[in-house]
Amino acid sequence: MRIWLAGLLILLLAGMAGAEPLPPANDRPVAATDKLEQTLALLDQVDPQTLPADQRRTLYFALTDALLDDGQQERALAFLAKTGQSPSSDPTFQADEQILSRLQKVASPVLLAALQAGTSLAPLIQAELTRRGEPLPANLHRDRSIGVLLPLSGRHAAFGQAVQQGLELARPTMGTDRPVRFIYRDTAAEGAALPRMVAELAAQPELLAIIGPLTSGDAASASAQAEQERIPLLLLAPREGTTGGYVFRNALTVAAQAQVLADFAKGERLQRFAILHPATRHGELFTDQLQAAVERQGGQVVARQSYPAGTIDLRQQLQALAASARRNGSGPPDALFLPDDARQVAQIIPQLGFSRLDLLQLLGTNAWNDPDLGRMAGPLSEGAVFVDGFFAASPWPEVIDFVARFHTTYGEPPSILAAQGYDAARIMLTLLARPDINDRTTFRQALGALRDFPGVTGHTRFGPNGEAEKTLFLLQVQDGTVVQIN
Repeated sequence: MRIWLAGLLILLLAGMAGAEPLPPANDRPVAATDKLEQTLALLDQVDPQTLPADQRRTLYFALTDALLDDGQQERALAFLAKTGQSPSSDPTFQADEQILSRLQKVASPVLLAALQAGTSLAPLIQAELTRRGEPLPANLHRDRSIGVLLPLSGRHAAFGQAVQQGLELARPTMGTDRPVRFIYRDTAAEGAALPRMVAELAAQPELLAIIGPLTSGDAASASAQAEQERIPLLLLAPREGTTGGYVFRNALTVAAQAQVLADFAKGERLQRFAILHPATRHGELFTDQLQAAVERQGGQVVARQSYPAGTIDLRQQLQALAASARRNGSGPPDALFLPDDARQVAQIIPQLGFSRLDLLQLLGTNAWNDPDLGRMAGPLSEGAVFVDGFFAASPWPEVIDFVARFHTTYGEPPSILAAQGYDAARIMLTLLARPDINDRTTFRQALGALRDFPGVTGHTRFGPNGEAEKTLFLLQVQDGTVVQIN
């Protein structure tokens, strides 16, 4: 059955590549070993990378099983190593368990030889040999690892799994002489405690850094423990004020968005700003950050007005905003900042004419990033500008490549969380490929010295405080469509 499954997948590959299946010699019945050899011979004629990752992994597992049944353990290990290079579209798929179950069928001398020769299966082979009580070679270089703290269950599981997909997609693109293993910990598991998780990961000498956590509520305790353990931590949580020392952040923050909008406004000679924001903590934070950013650029916020979150009819608040702007200046504002989501903004923009605010430059946040924004908000949204940390339709080559490979692997477009995970993994793997980085201290120094890393979430460097400084995406509504303008 395993051989016929592998043969079926090979036929699919052959159709893609235009290869012809190899006919059996003469007309005699074909033995199982002969079928297997025909399958392997055909595999040499085609490129398995043309298969979706899930099917490619199934193919390699099937060939591994067939070779193990045929007693060809060394060849089986070669195909088993390839299974880890094909990320699954199912984040719950336990690849390590599947690989370990097959390693148990391989003789210890074969496993030891593979270790000495070098293999991406090294951490799992070491675990299997240890389970058997076999001594490991004294001169063995233990493969390095990266800890990953994500919510992989519970109400935030979908977000954690999106990051995990990005992390796993990055792994095959970053070839290193010594394989790097990701060790996942579920921050939403029952009884999970972030300080304990960080301490347990830090206790593993081969583990050089940690990615995560994702949620702001976990950021402070994880950061404090990482500092205590003196292990580099690359946060994916947007909570500000938790970086410095051994802690870095690769996430889209409110402050970063406000600064990019202020820089854009300065370039367009926009000096006077009005702000209409929801009466929420997030709305207030965006308002305060934008005001601080434009004032650093010499601009002025001439009016601020809040509204209850979700309010549909905002004519009263808009009129109050316009009146406040008239009292606080010699002319109308140049720009109007609306820090709310796309659907709420689409309700606000058509009402701007009631208070004569319809001719202002509209500015927004990453929450505006909806391809239907122009259609929902109507013609008054034309020319509106907002910022985001990822834009799947970007013309940047690295984004085009990432989006195409993500769609091929997972069958859907990537989110900003997947993009952030992808960049975090690529940053880590790029640094670990350098021969001069061999401990946590040199890793931390390398993160701090990173400059212009070509990420899909923008070219990235880390400032003195550990915060990522990025080239974010400036987006504009043009002819009803959202396009990138930087």
